[in-house]
Amino acid sequence: MNLDKYMSHAVVSLISAKGGVGTSTLTKELAIAFSKNVSVCLVDMALSCPAQETFFRILPTRTMEDLFQHNARDLSPLSWQDLDPYLTPVPDRNIHLLSSKQMKRTYPLPINRIIQLISSLKTYFDLVLIDTDMASTDTPAKLMELSDLALLITDDTECSIKNNQRFRRFLTQKQISYDHMHVIANQIRKEQRMYSDQEIEELLQIPVLVTLPYYDQVWKYNNSYLSLYEDSENLLHPSLSSLVNRLSKLLEK
Repeated sequence: MNLDKYMSHAVVSLISAKGGVGTSTLTKELAIAFSKNVSVCLVDMALSCPAQETFFRILPTRTMEDLFQHNARDLSPLSWQDLDPYLTPVPDRNIHLLSSKQMKRTYPLPINRIIQLISSLKTYFDLVLIDTDMASTDTPAKLMELSDLALLITDDTECSIKNNQRFRRFLTQKQISYDHMHVIANQIRKEQRMYSDQEIEELLQIPVLVTLPYYDQVWKYNNSYLSLYEDSENLLHPSLSSLVNRLSKLLEK
């Protein structure tokens, strides 16, 4: 990675309209990869099933919800003193995690709070990575709009493709541009593909950045704190390394 060309204070969101396609695992792996060169804040906004603290085997004492309860009436930019008590450092890595609670009924954060949070985090970190889901359609749409780069994660099943088509139509209806969005086709079984990369691009009207293969022995243990990206003997390592290189180029100034 050429750090002189790297877009500092960038925001990258990973979004999926279907659970179980590896979005949270990929977010973790990208955080580990990029943290070797830049400071990373990983924001876990996958509120239907937040998993990052489990992946990193840490136990945050405070969450994103606690942060906004503490600053309930103030919409001014958050200072480091405001943010620091709610960020959990990942041991031995240049990563801070902002965790969240599992959503019960209503989405806990209004859009203006999300804008406040992301714009504030950009001030203090080179890269803000956001793991999000469709617990609220408006929220991932706003996160995508706030991002310098948005990654739509899908497998090649009909259910996943249709769900992501609905999300793309929602963006169109809201007049939100998705020109900076790319598709990562994940957990693809090469011998049993339902849709090719070209077909996925045509159906979603979004370019496919990379295809990551499915390996039973890899994804079966994707909750492990061990990094797939750092294990050169792992079957998925070459594909993840290629993904990191491509994202680095997209994040160049």
